[in-house]
Amino acid sequence: MKAGIIMAIVILILGAGVYFGYTFLGHTVSPTMGQVNIPEESTSKITTVQGLLMKVTNPKDDYTHTIKTETTLVRAASYTVTLDEYVGKNVEVTGQNSGNTLFVDTITELK
Repeated sequence: MKAGIIMAIVILILGAGVYFGYTFLGHTVSPTMGQVNIPEESTSKITTVQGLLMKVTNPKDDYTHTIKTETTLVRAASYTVTLDEYVGKNVEVTGQNSGNTLFVDTITELK
């Protein structure tokens, strides 16, 4: 019985030693730990678009408006600007693309 208790204590101590050894010594800490490196090609660029702002009546995606330029339709949405005030007007918007939607940061009406 005495040998069984000693064996259990030894196994417990060895298990704790392996756990702490792996946790603290098994991982090397790099100076950039906790920092996120974003690849150059995935960073968002500021985009400026001019055109007629139109509201999407039944949006099925993350965009609520479209901007009709001379050549294309640009999907647009915003968390910071109220786009409804500019519906039907020629505008210039600046924002960042997320997927195929332009998230508008600033909007100005063109005369």
